[in-house]
Amino acid sequence: MHLQSRSQNVTSPMQRAYRKKISSPEQRAKHNQYQKTYRSKMTSNQKAKCNEKLKEYRLQKNLISVESAISQFHDMAAEGPVYICFCCDQLWYKKAVLSSEKLKNLSPVIQEYLDTRRLHGNAEWVCKTCHGHLVKNKIPPCAVVNGLVFPQKPNFFDLNELECRLLAPRIAFQKLMQAPRGKQLKIHGNIVNVPADVASTVTTIATVAK
Repeated sequence: MHLQSRSQNVTSPMQRAYRKKISSPEQRAKHNQYQKTYRSKMTSNQKAKCNEKLKEYRLQKNLISVESAISQFHDMAAEGPVYICFCCDQLWYKKAVLSSEKLKNLSPVIQEYLDTRRLHGNAEWVCKTCHGHLVKNKIPPCAVVNGLVFPQKPNFFDLNELECRLLAPRIAFQKLMQAPRGKQLKIHGNIVNVPADVASTVTTIATVAK
């Protein structure tokens, strides 16, 4: 049993060396003209055999075993979203961030939008969303300089589940079901938010505490 890998792009050293030889426009045009002349001289049977071999080659290159796919997934999911973007201060996976070293060399203005307080692996990271805006010398919409920073959690806000329910300004009623595949929980139907009188609850708790 095999799975088709769309993201896997395998090239041999011979292919890379051949691509370097025809890197210039003149060489590429000469190569295309040679290919047209060669294909015009081929018979229908030769073209069919050539197409079959090309399909088999592409199929073998894009096919990986189930064990290899599972191993690749475990390698990618082994490390969680622990990479902090220096611009928006959000957590991202390794695949969604880029190094900020080259970004700082593009323009000194970019340094003003980056926050250098947090590091991961002694490196500075920027998410691809912020990177696309910074390359154009634009402030990303979710940048910390726009005031979109996560507030620090107070020390006294270490509440249990019951205390959170008592202080919640909205009580959400929703229906959770298990997905037919994977058995993960999902929301089914509408969510009803019922407002709660939090002021009276807080006053009562404060009075009891005193």
